[in-house]
Amino acid sequence: MRNRAPAALFVLAAWLMPACVWPETSPLAFVRENVGHVVAVLENPDLRGEERRSQRYAELSRITDAFFNATELARRALGQRWRMFSGAEQQEFTQLFLELIKQTYLGKLDAYNNNGITYDQEIFQSPTQAEVLLTVATDKGPLRVEIALIRDANGWRAFDVTVENISLVRNFRTQFQSILQSHPPQYLIRILKEKVHGSAQ
Repeated sequence: MRNRAPAALFVLAAWLMPACVWPETSPLAFVRENVGHVVAVLENPDLRGEERRSQRYAELSRITDAFFNATELARRALGQRWRMFSGAEQQEFTQLFLELIKQTYLGKLDAYNNNGITYDQEIFQSPTQAEVLLTVATDKGPLRVEIALIRDANGWRAFDVTVENISLVRNFRTQFQSILQSHPPQYLIRILKEKVHGSAQ
């Protein structure tokens, strides 16, 4: 994401924060409240400093699970190759993939700098799918962000985040499809285990 990575990472993590979600909550309200939660965590003086890094990560990790529809996120990241996985493999992949996302992005939030966020638009593709468009002010200029959400039994939850036309799902899908062209699902699962838990797993 070029030199805008720290701001983009904050944007991504901002939607990893849960809100109190009821079925009538709009996608825009869901995102707005989540951004407020992440700012509160990152600006909490009791959670600042290197000595509190693990505590911050644990708090963000705990609440991340409530933001994403992890199954939808995993299914779209695999694309058509989702059907190559058995039910047990799909579940294992979903858990590992969400953990990989958390480990990739949440640990980098110390670069957060709240320069301002504008909530531009809420677009409905259907009663159960929508996008929220944001503009994030950064030292390098504005960032255009799109959050794709789906409505499930728990309300609105995200399944993709696109920053400056770089989609989280499409980025991982390219990597996963390259691996699955010549390897079975368990090979990809093993790679994710090594990334998430270390090579000893």
